[in-house]
Amino acid sequence: EIKTEEREEQQEPTWCPEQQIYVGGVVPDHVEVQQLISSNKGSLRIFGYGSLCWNPGDSSLAKSEEGVTMALGRAVGWKRCWSQKSADHRGTPEFPGLVCTLLTDEEVRSIIAAEEKKKNGETKEHVGEEETAASMTEGVIYTVPPALVEDCLSELDFREKGGYSRDVIDVIEDESGK
Repeated sequence: EIKTEEREEQQEPTWCPEQQIYVGGVVPDHVEVQQLISSNKGSLRIFGYGSLCWNPGDSSLAKSEEGVTMALGRAVGWKRCWSQKSADHRGTPEFPGLVCTLLTDEEVRSIIAAEEKKKNGETKEHVGEEETAASMTEGVIYTVPPALVEDCLSELDFREKGGYSRDVIDVIEDESGK
């Protein structure tokens, strides 16, 4: 576990191509995430769409007694896919396993088109561009109070170091519709 003080002492994030992880669990910071924290008076909402739904571990996300709340929610236009290779959670550097990731509908269409091109040697103009309803991924929205945000991000950075990134997406809470 990396505490906030230790993280501040560490160097810039370093990607290890052999292990497919960020060394030491330090993930590149994301300006939009910092802006979101600032605009929410220091608190942060985190969307769990995979193992965070049923196994937040012993991390800050599991600290409901310290003000972390949970609500069911969904990300529209995002699809949960078993498409990310990982030597960290599953597999080895020589034979990485697959883990869940969120992809935008556009990214999914792009992957389908690329696979069609490999398969057929050409790209049909319409591949992946059909009119379809937006994808939707259900999950858990954790609201983390200001006092726990930095520790929570450090814990998630270490837990999800094998290819994880901090991204800001729109998520709709089921109960409120917001």
